[in-house]
Amino acid sequence: MRNIKVLLGIGIALALILIVLAVLLFMGSGSNQQRGADSGDLFGDTSGTRTLATSTRNPFGELSTWTRAHAGEVGAKAPEFRAISNRPAIALVALEATIQGVPEEVVRFVDHTNGHILETPLATLAKPDILSPKTVLRIGEAQWSATGSSTLLQYLDDTSAVVYSFLGTLRTDSNAASDTADMLHGRLLPNNILTAALSPDGRSVFYITSTYSGSAGYIESVEAGVSRKVWVSPLRDLTASWNTLNEILVYNNPSAIAMGVVWSINPRTEHTSRILGPDYALAALDDHEGNYVLYSLLESRADIASLRVENKETGAILHMPMATIIEKCVWGPSPSTYVYCAVPRNFDTKNYLEQWYQGTLSSDDTLWRFDAATGNSTFLLDPSKETKTVFDITNLVVSPQEDYLLFRERKTDLIWSLALPSDSADATSTPATQA
Repeated sequence: MRNIKVLLGIGIALALILIVLAVLLFMGSGSNQQRGADSGDLFGDTSGTRTLATSTRNPFGELSTWTRAHAGEVGAKAPEFRAISNRPAIALVALEATIQGVPEEVVRFVDHTNGHILETPLATLAKPDILSPKTVLRIGEAQWSATGSSTLLQYLDDTSAVVYSFLGTLRTDSNAASDTADMLHGRLLPNNILTAALSPDGRSVFYITSTYSGSAGYIESVEAGVSRKVWVSPLRDLTASWNTLNEILVYNNPSAIAMGVVWSINPRTEHTSRILGPDYALAALDDHEGNYVLYSLLESRADIASLRVENKETGAILHMPMATIIEKCVWGPSPSTYVYCAVPRNFDTKNYLEQWYQGTLSSDDTLWRFDAATGNSTFLLDPSKETKTVFDITNLVVSPQEDYLLFRERKTDLIWSLALPSDSADATSTPATQA
């Protein structure tokens, strides 16, 4: 009798375990379907009946600004300074393309509201072409490789608890192009990536994930999907950039109250070395040839901001006459030695850095060009004078022929374009000082 009770108890326990497993499998299946794992759709349900993400931003900015920047007929020569997008946008890249047999410079970007990928010429006014109509909601961050061959879209799940990272390539061949074709192909990377950067040629991606003891960095082939670990650190608050093919930069997230350093990783040999720091609010960006490194820091704790360029071969350091942060700078295309930066009109170093990163403070920027070889600085534009609107500028991009400077205005998420002057047209220059 006792044995029967024991067997009966075991049977009931097994039955309960089977019921629990069945419920968990059912819930897991629903979760996968929501992400699109079973349906073949990596972005989940993106049908037209789904509610789009909303924003408190005015997608058109100031009406007077928009009207003034878009005066002219479609096909006419574009104004020297104009808004490219009339909706919030993200992840811009400038490319050389052939349109109706004519080579042109174009800008490619992602609609921040629905994830559509668009492209439009820089020299003439035109309605943007939709390269991919794939809907991707709740995009937080996005980036392109310099060649425009690969893209990384980071977006939230429905609960905003998980960050998905989609690594994709865009098919632009004529056979694939159609109004309904899904031209964006790719796969998901590990969830909750801390930072990521695409290689300049678009063939690889470097990303850092959290571990129990800190973080680990991986390089993964865009085409093959094969990854290898190249970085281990006890730190998690890190930023990565990959501007030179043979060098990845990793640094602590800049802070006015904590010191950081900059590490260099060789993606081929996996050799790691510290190249800058420790300093407060330190961040860096190397040029495309690997000859110079641009970096920003606070000279003393939250007191004096500094923008510098170091010649890697000679070790010479130039102190630029204006202060800004790396997120507001970009190098010109190879072999250019120009650096283009948005410079805040009033850089309050005691409050600016943390508040700007948190999004609670906006800057009022002007645009400048610095020559890393000579140290000369050239004023380019004061956007507020042109539009009567304050510009908080980030995500700067220079076109392949160095004819245009593009950027995103952070408050409205609109993309703007500025035609760049030739070297002989430099009007206002300020020399840098050498350390």
